[in-house]
Order: sequence, then structure tokens, then C-alpha cells
Amino acid sequence: FQTRELNADLDRRQLKVTLAVPVIKIRGFYKTDGKVLVVNVAGTGPFTCNLFNTVGTGFARIITVEDVHTGNRSLTIQDTLFDFEIGALNVHLDNLFDGQLPVLANTVNEFLNSQHQVIINEIKPQIKIEVTRLVERVMNEAFNKLPVEEFLNKVQQAPRAQRQTSSRGGRAFPRRFPTNNRRSKKN
Repeated sequence: FQTRELNADLDRRQLKVTLAVPVIKIRGFYKTDGKVLVVNVAGTGPFTCNLFNTVGTGFARIITVEDVHTGNRSLTIQDTLFDFEIGALNVHLDNLFDGQLPVLANTVNEFLNSQHQVIINEIKPQIKIEVTRLVERVMNEAFNKLPVEEFLNKVQQAPRAQRQTSSRGGRAFPRRFPTNNRRSKKN
């Protein structure tokens, strides 16, 4: 994957990440017995699915955890919300119709690919769960490599009196805005 944006706001304890994945390859086994248009489609076998140009953005809460044995503190993320868009996909189901009707099987695969948005909508919830787990794992591994004590000391020592939190979504706003020194003077 490629990281397009990574913003860790330690004061607000929030992480924002945008990732792009040019190709995701999925392999597995399927079992189907249903209808596509007017054709009864049945089969069991391996499948491949390639997702192209997937871009996702997520937010997470950064928390501090302390090892009860060593007393060492570290950062980790929780409450991750991640969503993504898939540019396109290509799916191929092997052994449709138990391999007896290869021309019809090819036609069904072509039809499925022409209806890729319907397939994306069907598989996205499960992929979203797996991608969220992956993002959490990767980000937590990255946080474990950071000099955490230095960051935590800076956050704890930072003066908090210069900002206040509005009642709208917990977003921090400065208490005073810079004044414009180019005001006209009245005589």
C-alpha cells in the first residue's frame, strides 16, 4: 500500500490516515446455486478477485497504555473507523457448471465483471472489517517503534490554557484570533 496522508495529532489524541492500494488480490473458494438473470448458475471451486485503485481513509483514537510488568508506556490506536472506495474489480469463478459448460461459464464471469459495483457492495462490509484490522495492526506496529516517552512528555508539558474546546464535536479552537495590525486609525 501507499500512504497518502498520515496525521497524528497527539494533543487531540487522533490519527488520520489515507491509504491507496493499486491492486488487492483475493483468492478463495466459492459455492453457489442461484440465478443470474434467467440462467441457473451452480458450481463449487476456486475463485480469484482483483480489486484495483482502492483508496481508504480512516480515523482512530490514540491512547496510552502502560505495561504492568515494566511500567513502560506506549501508544496504540483504538476505535478505528475506516472506509474506502474500490475503483474497479475483476472476478473469475472457476468450475462453474461443474466445468460442463465453459462458454456459458465465461459469459457468467463476463457478466459478473460488468456488474462490478453490485459485487463491490456485496463484499465491501467483510473487506472493511479486514482492512480495519490490518490498519490497526500496521499502525500499532509503527507506534511501537516510535520514541514514545519523548512524545508523551511533550504532550503532557504543552500548555493547554491557550485553547478551548467548543461544544461542537470536541474540536479545538483558539481562544483569541490574531489581530489585524493594518486597521485604520481614527483621529
